[in-house]
Amino acid sequence: MTAWLGVLPAILVCVLVLLVPGLLVGLLAGLRREIACGAAPLLSLMTLGLAIFAATKWHLSWGIVPLLVGLVLAVVVVAGPLLVARLVTGRLAGRRSPASVSSTTSGASTGSVSSTTPVSSPFLAWGRGDVVFFLACTGLCALVVAAVVMAGMSYPDNIQQTFDAPFHVNAIERVAELRRADPATIASVSNTVAPGFYPPAFHDIGALLVIYTGVDAITAANVVALVTAAVVWPLSLGLLAAVLLHSRRAGLAYTLFAGAVVVAFPYMLLSFGVLWPNALGIAVLPAVVALVYGVAVRDPGARVGWVVALWVVLVSQLGLYYAHPGTNFASVALCLVLAVHLLARLCRWLAGRGVAGLVAIPVVVVVAVLGSRAAFALLSGYPAVAAVKKFNWPAVQSMPQALGQAISLGVDTPPSLVVGLVAAFGALVALRSPRLWWLPVTHALIGWLFLLASAEDSPLSQDLTGFWYNDRFRLAALLPITAAPLFAIGLLRMHDAFVPWARGWLDRPLPALAPAARAVRSLLGRPALTTGLALLLVAVLVPLPSALRHARTYIAARYIGDPGRILVSGNERADYEALAKQPDPQQAVVGNPWGGAVYAGVLSDRPVIFGHLNNTLNPQLKLIAEQFRDYQSDPAVCAAVKALNIGYAVEDTSYFDKGSKGYLRYPGLNDLAGVKGLTPITKDGTVTTYRVEPCAVR
Repeated sequence: MTAWLGVLPAILVCVLVLLVPGLLVGLLAGLRREIACGAAPLLSLMTLGLAIFAATKWHLSWGIVPLLVGLVLAVVVVAGPLLVARLVTGRLAGRRSPASVSSTTSGASTGSVSSTTPVSSPFLAWGRGDVVFFLACTGLCALVVAAVVMAGMSYPDNIQQTFDAPFHVNAIERVAELRRADPATIASVSNTVAPGFYPPAFHDIGALLVIYTGVDAITAANVVALVTAAVVWPLSLGLLAAVLLHSRRAGLAYTLFAGAVVVAFPYMLLSFGVLWPNALGIAVLPAVVALVYGVAVRDPGARVGWVVALWVVLVSQLGLYYAHPGTNFASVALCLVLAVHLLARLCRWLAGRGVAGLVAIPVVVVVAVLGSRAAFALLSGYPAVAAVKKFNWPAVQSMPQALGQAISLGVDTPPSLVVGLVAAFGALVALRSPRLWWLPVTHALIGWLFLLASAEDSPLSQDLTGFWYNDRFRLAALLPITAAPLFAIGLLRMHDAFVPWARGWLDRPLPALAPAARAVRSLLGRPALTTGLALLLVAVLVPLPSALRHARTYIAARYIGDPGRILVSGNERADYEALAKQPDPQQAVVGNPWGGAVYAGVLSDRPVIFGHLNNTLNPQLKLIAEQFRDYQSDPAVCAAVKALNIGYAVEDTSYFDKGSKGYLRYPGLNDLAGVKGLTPITKDGTVTTYRVEPCAVR
């Protein structure tokens, strides 16, 4: 862990980027302190999206300037309309008589609160102590998650041995080198044929760390992943717990406990794929659900102003889009039941407005249904979305197997299974609540989508889950968002049943145990001890060391790599790093990316020719991939080498996932030994580095 102290400045900068802008915007927008703290990552992501938009449109060099521009735009876009709205409503309120204003306010506040939550609810006032409790719980969760992630990564510049990880690392390197943060720059890492789109937020944050703290792109990627899991996720999930379970402080602690031990998120998405950008977007989705809840349910105890919440949710979609468009669709899936609930409330309101209101109800329903169908068809036909929906991961298990995995929240580990079972019990409890019935329904909806992706290859599965590449891992990562508060609800119900039973049992102790029984009985009346007993129940149900060991092992496996799926070995890394000492640092390095050369540029601090394992290549790069071996004899290849400023070549004959035969797509970069013009620099086992001598073919 001591190695992580060396990158503490990078961690702090990442935390500042993902918290401070959103906190400022939230407070200026009128969010209460605790709501602003929990929504800070979501609003920071939106601010970052505006910064990326400004940098792209006005050709700003990526760095502190576009961040400040994005912050100003965020204040104008988010806080400006809300300030105007408050000013207008304040003037309208001032025109009323004092007596009418007083009576209306008093009646609304006391009546609505007493009808939904106990008056003694500790979160109704949300004083300083409550904010401290919120920050303490989220901070403890952050420490636990950070310890797991850091232990799994081992050290900050460890290389993840997965298919997509080098793409993200090279994208960070490219943004830092070119100081361009637009989506096309990210896409150009692997697609050099035409400008494309790839969500840039994760890479742009990583590039800021490279630019301002001097860490390499590998470390930057790991740091952003760490902060996503250990800071963004606990704060967002804590906000959801505080808004839903405001009447029970312990519910916040239980929710965050589940958020720290379930493998499906954040741990799985930090390792599988690797889906770092997707993880960044999903980490803020609990805050979106919390704010939509404030709009749809209008729960006074939640202390979320519905006008502010609605506007924040709408403008935050830009941040989700730049994090990963899949999270925009995920936010719709998570909030769909709440939207239906809001539509039902609107219809009930119209029903009380006489004949005109009754006539308007079917119109509103038809418009909502047809509008939703039209939006679905429009999105499905959009070229970029249509391309995603065509991708199909085949079913991998039967429906009963998928159902069991859905109950265990997407990962077959004992801790996740226990959390899933308690969440299922909590779902039964929540179904009886007028405020929370939508939560188990939403959990079931996400679980159903997971079942479709896991066990069906039907048109329905493709149509509904195609927004997430028909990928069960992406859908499993959404399950903890609803399961964590349901887990808390289940535990709270167990707690409420256990404490009275314990008190009753202690009323009839053996005579010899009477003094001790009286002491325990008096302590059971204290909230602190009852919460402690419930936490003990949690520890019995889900042993923390076992749960965290599963999570750490899951991450570590992706950094260690499976046999035959190692991108960069220890020898390979050392040889590539040694290239940094060679002259002409501007010269690029080339090699078969499936042999690990995809990391050669980052490790040698040089430009790399192929930034991903699978690339869509322009004619010049295609020539290098297929005929580089002939660069001393073929004028066209020689010209391409000169144009790309290639000065070094690397080769590792131990290829990544050799069975897929991906390395055969780069025949010109295989079997480089003895190729004319290549001077060996180092040879270490299967790894060889070469100096590319100049060519002069006419």
